[in-house]
Amino acid sequence: MGKTTEGLQKMREVIHAENEGVAIPAPVRWLSNPRIIREREQRGEIKASSVVFIVRGKKVAQRLVNKGVIAAGV
Repeated sequence: MGKTTEGLQKMREVIHAENEGVAIPAPVRWLSNPRIIREREQRGEIKASSVVFIVRGKKVAQRLVNKGVIAAGV
């Protein structure tokens, strides 16, 4: 988690690898503050969080909306 780890870069690579035709031109980022996400996870309040990423083109975006995004096989 956070900007000092490679977690978001790995997430980007996984999304790209598991979703044919997806190009992510900008960095993946957390939807919320990483510190808050970590604290909530440690308290057992959450098991997952959301990330934001940009894709090129309306066709790709619409396909992801319609079919969903696969990340780490899920």
